[in-house]
Amino acid sequence: MFDSEPPPAYPSQPPPPADESIRPMTYMGAALWVTGIHIAFLWVASAVVTLRESASRDLVAQLICQIVAYSLGLFLMLRVHGPQTPIRRFVGMRATHPLLVALAALLGASVSIPAAVLFSFLDKRFPQEQVEFEFVDLFFQVTRGEQVLIAIGVIVIGPFVEELVFRGALFGPLRQDKSPVAVILITTAFFALVHLDPRKMLPIFLVGLLLGYLRHVSGSLIPSVALHAAFNAVPFVDLFRADSAAVTTEEMDVPRALLFGALGLCAVLLVCIHFLAMRSRLAQNARAQE
Repeated sequence: MFDSEPPPAYPSQPPPPADESIRPMTYMGAALWVTGIHIAFLWVASAVVTLRESASRDLVAQLICQIVAYSLGLFLMLRVHGPQTPIRRFVGMRATHPLLVALAALLGASVSIPAAVLFSFLDKRFPQEQVEFEFVDLFFQVTRGEQVLIAIGVIVIGPFVEELVFRGALFGPLRQDKSPVAVILITTAFFALVHLDPRKMLPIFLVGLLLGYLRHVSGSLIPSVALHAAFNAVPFVDLFRADSAAVTTEEMDVPRALLFGALGLCAVLLVCIHFLAMRSRLAQNARAQE
Protein backbone atom coordinates (compact mmCIF):
# COMPACT_ATOMS: atom_id res chain seq x y z
CA MET A 1 0.00 0.00 0.00
CA PHE A 2 1.47 3.28 -1.08
CA ASP A 3 1.25 6.40 0.98
CA SER A 4 -0.83 9.05 -0.68
CA GLU A 5 0.75 12.38 -1.30
CA PRO A 6 -0.27 15.15 1.11
CA PRO A 7 -2.69 17.69 -0.33
CA PRO A 8 -1.07 20.85 -1.63
CA ALA A 9 -0.78 23.56 0.94
CA TYR A 10 -2.93 26.56 0.30
CA PRO A 11 -1.11 29.86 0.40
CA SER A 12 -1.73 31.78 3.57
CA GLN A 13 -3.84 34.89 3.33
CA PRO A 14 -1.82 38.12 3.24
CA PRO A 15 -2.01 40.12 6.45
CA PRO A 16 -4.48 42.99 6.39
CA PRO A 17 -2.92 46.34 5.61
CA ALA A 18 -1.97 48.40 8.63
CA ASP A 19 -4.27 51.28 9.47
CA GLU A 20 -1.99 54.27 9.02
CA SER A 21 -4.74 56.83 9.53
CA ILE A 22 -4.25 59.65 12.03
CA ARG A 23 -6.92 59.95 14.71
CA PRO A 24 -8.40 63.45 15.02
CA MET A 25 -7.59 65.60 18.04
CA THR A 26 -9.96 67.96 19.82
CA TYR A 27 -9.05 71.48 20.90
CA MET A 28 -9.31 70.42 24.53
CA GLY A 29 -7.10 67.44 23.81
CA ALA A 30 -4.50 69.71 22.24
CA ALA A 31 -4.61 72.00 25.28
CA LEU A 32 -4.11 69.03 27.60
CA TRP A 33 -1.18 67.73 25.54
CA VAL A 34 0.55 71.13 25.59
CA THR A 35 -0.08 71.53 29.33
CA GLY A 36 1.23 68.06 30.04
CA ILE A 37 4.39 68.60 28.00
CA HIS A 38 5.07 71.90 29.75
CA ILE A 39 4.51 70.34 33.18
CA ALA A 40 6.85 67.50 32.20
CA PHE A 41 9.49 70.06 31.20
CA LEU A 42 9.16 71.88 34.55
CA TRP A 43 9.31 68.59 36.45
CA VAL A 44 12.40 67.35 34.60
CA ALA A 45 14.10 70.73 35.03
CA SER A 46 13.34 70.84 38.77
CA ALA A 47 14.60 67.28 39.19
CA VAL A 48 17.85 68.17 37.44
CA VAL A 49 18.25 71.29 39.59
CA THR A 50 17.66 69.21 42.70
CA LEU A 51 20.49 66.89 41.67
CA ARG A 52 22.75 69.72 40.55
CA GLU A 53 21.90 73.23 41.74
CA SER A 54 24.07 74.90 39.10
CA ALA A 55 21.82 73.43 36.39
CA SER A 56 19.44 76.37 36.86
CA ARG A 57 22.15 78.52 35.26
CA ASP A 58 23.20 75.92 32.69
CA LEU A 59 21.61 76.69 29.32
CA VAL A 60 22.67 73.35 27.84
CA ALA A 61 21.02 71.48 30.73
CA GLN A 62 17.81 73.46 30.20
CA LEU A 63 17.83 72.56 26.52
CA ILE A 64 18.30 68.87 27.35
CA CYS A 65 15.32 69.05 29.72
CA GLN A 66 13.21 70.52 26.94
CA ILE A 67 14.28 67.77 24.53
CA VAL A 68 13.36 65.07 27.07
CA ALA A 69 9.92 66.54 27.81
CA TYR A 70 9.03 67.24 24.17
CA SER A 71 10.26 63.83 23.02
CA LEU A 72 8.12 62.12 25.65
CA GLY A 73 5.10 64.16 24.59
CA LEU A 74 5.72 63.36 20.92
CA PHE A 75 6.01 59.63 21.67
CA LEU A 76 2.75 59.58 23.64
CA MET A 77 0.85 61.59 21.02
CA LEU A 78 2.06 59.17 18.36
CA ARG A 79 0.82 56.20 20.41
CA VAL A 80 -2.60 57.78 20.96
CA HIS A 81 -3.32 59.48 17.63
CA GLY A 82 -1.27 57.43 15.17
CA PRO A 83 -0.25 54.06 16.64
CA GLN A 84 0.16 52.52 13.17
CA THR A 85 1.30 55.70 11.44
CA PRO A 86 4.97 56.16 10.49
CA ILE A 87 6.37 59.02 12.51
CA ARG A 88 7.46 60.95 9.41
CA ARG A 89 3.89 60.98 8.11
CA PHE A 90 2.49 61.75 11.57
CA VAL A 91 4.55 64.93 11.96
CA GLY A 92 4.43 65.89 8.28
CA MET A 93 8.12 65.44 7.56
CA ARG A 94 7.59 64.95 3.83
CA ALA A 95 9.11 66.27 0.61
CA THR A 96 7.96 69.60 -0.79
CA HIS A 97 9.39 72.10 -3.25
CA PRO A 98 12.99 72.80 -2.11
CA LEU A 99 12.71 76.48 -3.00
CA LEU A 100 10.01 76.81 -0.33
CA VAL A 101 12.61 75.82 2.27
CA ALA A 102 15.03 78.50 1.06
CA LEU A 103 12.31 81.16 0.96
CA ALA A 104 11.21 80.13 4.46
CA ALA A 105 14.74 80.62 5.80
CA LEU A 106 14.91 84.09 4.22
CA LEU A 107 11.53 84.94 5.70
CA GLY A 108 12.68 83.82 9.15
CA ALA A 109 15.78 86.01 9.00
CA SER A 110 13.76 88.98 7.70
CA VAL A 111 10.95 88.78 10.24
CA SER A 112 13.41 88.62 13.14
CA ILE A 113 14.04 92.37 12.77
CA PRO A 114 10.43 93.62 13.16
CA ALA A 115 9.81 90.97 15.84
CA ALA A 116 12.81 92.23 17.84
CA VAL A 117 11.64 95.84 17.45
CA LEU A 118 8.16 94.89 18.65
CA PHE A 119 9.58 93.08 21.67
CA SER A 120 11.82 96.05 22.48
CA PHE A 121 8.78 98.35 22.29
CA LEU A 122 6.75 96.12 24.63
CA ASP A 123 9.69 95.72 26.99
CA LYS A 124 10.03 99.49 27.24
CA ARG A 125 6.29 100.02 27.84
CA PHE A 126 5.91 97.11 30.23
CA PRO A 127 9.26 96.69 32.00
CA GLN A 128 9.73 93.55 34.02
CA GLU A 129 11.70 93.26 37.22
CA GLN A 130 15.21 92.04 36.58
CA VAL A 131 15.35 88.30 37.03
CA GLU A 132 18.30 86.69 38.71
CA PHE A 133 19.67 85.13 35.52
CA GLU A 134 19.17 86.48 32.02
CA PHE A 135 19.96 84.46 28.91
CA VAL A 136 22.44 87.04 27.64
CA ASP A 137 24.22 87.26 30.99
CA LEU A 138 24.55 83.48 31.17
CA PHE A 139 25.76 83.32 27.58
CA PHE A 140 28.73 85.56 28.34
CA GLN A 141 29.64 83.63 31.49
CA VAL A 142 30.61 80.46 29.61
CA THR A 143 33.50 79.55 27.33
CA ARG A 144 33.44 80.03 23.56
CA GLY A 145 33.00 76.30 23.06
CA GLU A 146 29.97 76.26 25.34
CA GLN A 147 28.61 79.30 23.48
CA VAL A 148 28.83 77.36 20.23
CA LEU A 149 26.96 74.42 21.82
CA ILE A 150 24.26 76.81 23.05
CA ALA A 151 23.98 78.35 19.59
CA ILE A 152 23.57 74.91 17.99
CA GLY A 153 20.91 74.05 20.54
CA VAL A 154 18.95 77.27 20.09
CA ILE A 155 19.32 77.50 16.30
CA VAL A 156 19.03 73.83 15.28
CA ILE A 157 17.83 71.49 18.01
CA GLY A 158 15.33 73.75 19.78
CA PRO A 159 13.40 74.79 16.65
CA PHE A 160 13.35 71.21 15.36
CA VAL A 161 11.95 69.84 18.62
CA GLU A 162 9.35 72.61 18.98
CA GLU A 163 8.20 72.28 15.38
CA LEU A 164 7.88 68.51 15.76
CA VAL A 165 5.32 69.15 18.50
CA PHE A 166 3.43 72.30 17.48
CA ARG A 167 3.44 72.11 13.67
CA GLY A 168 3.84 68.33 13.66
CA ALA A 169 2.22 66.19 16.35
CA LEU A 170 -0.48 68.77 17.11
CA PHE A 171 -1.03 70.10 13.59
CA GLY A 172 -1.58 66.75 11.87
CA PRO A 173 -4.29 65.30 14.17
CA LEU A 174 -6.08 68.64 14.46
CA ARG A 175 -6.07 69.05 10.69
CA GLN A 176 -7.97 65.78 10.19
CA ASP A 177 -11.37 67.37 10.83
CA LYS A 178 -10.70 71.10 11.25
CA SER A 179 -10.05 73.98 8.88
CA PRO A 180 -6.49 75.15 8.20
CA VAL A 181 -7.21 78.61 9.63
CA ALA A 182 -8.50 77.20 12.92
CA VAL A 183 -5.56 74.81 13.26
CA ILE A 184 -3.01 77.54 12.51
CA LEU A 185 -4.60 79.86 15.08
CA ILE A 186 -4.88 77.30 17.88
CA THR A 187 -1.38 75.86 17.47
CA THR A 188 0.04 79.39 17.27
CA ALA A 189 -1.78 80.40 20.45
CA PHE A 190 -0.37 77.39 22.33
CA PHE A 191 3.09 78.10 20.91
CA ALA A 192 2.99 81.67 22.23
CA LEU A 193 1.57 80.75 25.64
CA VAL A 194 4.27 78.20 26.52
CA HIS A 195 6.92 80.95 26.32
CA LEU A 196 5.31 82.48 29.45
CA ASP A 197 6.85 85.98 29.15
CA PRO A 198 3.85 88.26 28.30
CA ARG A 199 6.13 90.70 26.46
CA LYS A 200 7.20 87.96 24.06
CA MET A 201 3.78 86.45 23.41
CA LEU A 202 2.65 88.90 20.73
CA PRO A 203 5.88 88.74 18.66
CA ILE A 204 5.97 84.95 19.03
CA PHE A 205 2.29 84.70 18.07
CA LEU A 206 2.91 86.67 14.86
CA VAL A 207 5.90 84.50 13.98
CA GLY A 208 3.85 81.43 14.83
CA LEU A 209 1.25 82.46 12.27
CA LEU A 210 3.96 82.40 9.62
CA LEU A 211 5.15 79.00 10.81
CA GLY A 212 1.63 77.58 10.65
CA TYR A 213 0.94 79.11 7.26
CA LEU A 214 4.13 77.60 5.85
CA ARG A 215 3.23 74.23 7.31
CA HIS A 216 -0.14 74.36 5.58
CA VAL A 217 0.73 75.66 2.12
CA SER A 218 3.88 73.57 1.76
CA GLY A 219 2.25 70.42 3.16
CA SER A 220 5.50 69.76 5.02
CA LEU A 221 7.13 70.49 8.35
CA ILE A 222 10.52 71.20 6.76
CA PRO A 223 9.91 74.85 5.71
CA SER A 224 8.60 75.66 9.20
CA VAL A 225 11.78 74.27 10.75
CA ALA A 226 13.86 76.35 8.33
CA LEU A 227 11.99 79.55 9.20
CA HIS A 228 12.21 78.88 12.94
CA ALA A 229 15.93 78.12 12.76
CA ALA A 230 16.72 81.24 10.73
CA PHE A 231 14.64 83.38 13.07
CA ASN A 232 16.61 82.12 16.08
CA ALA A 233 19.95 82.44 14.28
CA VAL A 234 19.87 86.20 13.64
CA PRO A 235 20.31 87.35 17.28
CA PHE A 236 23.38 85.15 17.65
CA VAL A 237 25.20 87.25 15.08
CA ASP A 238 25.19 90.14 17.54
CA LEU A 239 25.91 87.88 20.50
CA PHE A 240 29.09 86.49 18.95
CA ARG A 241 30.20 89.97 17.87
CA ALA A 242 29.57 91.56 21.29
CA ASP A 243 32.21 91.77 23.99
CA SER A 244 29.82 91.72 26.94
CA ALA A 245 26.18 91.40 27.88
CA ALA A 246 25.91 95.18 28.24
CA VAL A 247 26.28 95.60 24.48
CA THR A 248 23.27 93.41 23.72
CA THR A 249 20.94 94.40 26.53
CA GLU A 250 20.76 98.09 25.77
CA GLU A 251 17.60 99.39 24.09
CA MET A 252 17.30 98.42 20.45
CA ASP A 253 17.54 101.29 17.99
CA VAL A 254 16.83 100.00 14.47
CA PRO A 255 16.81 102.56 11.63
CA ARG A 256 13.36 103.02 10.15
CA ALA A 257 14.69 102.26 6.69
CA LEU A 258 15.91 98.86 7.89
CA LEU A 259 12.65 98.12 9.70
CA PHE A 260 10.41 99.01 6.76
CA GLY A 261 12.78 97.29 4.37
CA ALA A 262 12.53 94.09 6.43
CA LEU A 263 8.73 94.35 6.51
CA GLY A 264 8.62 94.88 2.75
CA LEU A 265 10.88 91.91 2.17
CA CYS A 266 8.63 89.77 4.39
CA ALA A 267 5.63 90.75 2.27
CA VAL A 268 7.44 89.93 -0.98
CA LEU A 269 8.62 86.58 0.37
CA LEU A 270 5.10 85.67 1.52
CA VAL A 271 3.72 86.41 -1.94
CA CYS A 272 6.46 84.29 -3.54
CA ILE A 273 5.84 81.44 -1.10
CA HIS A 274 2.09 81.47 -1.75
CA PHE A 275 2.55 81.65 -5.54
CA LEU A 276 5.06 78.79 -5.58
CA ALA A 277 3.13 76.58 -3.16
CA MET A 278 -0.10 76.90 -5.14
CA ARG A 279 1.61 75.94 -8.41
CA SER A 280 4.18 73.40 -7.30
CA ARG A 281 3.22 69.79 -7.94
CA LEU A 282 5.43 68.71 -5.04
CA ALA A 283 3.65 71.05 -2.63
CA GLN A 284 0.25 69.96 -3.96
CA ASN A 285 1.12 66.31 -3.42
CA ALA A 286 2.40 67.07 0.09
CA ARG A 287 -0.85 68.87 0.98
CA ALA A 288 -2.86 65.96 -0.41
CA GLN A 289 -1.13 63.59 2.04
CA GLU A 290 -2.22 65.65 5.05
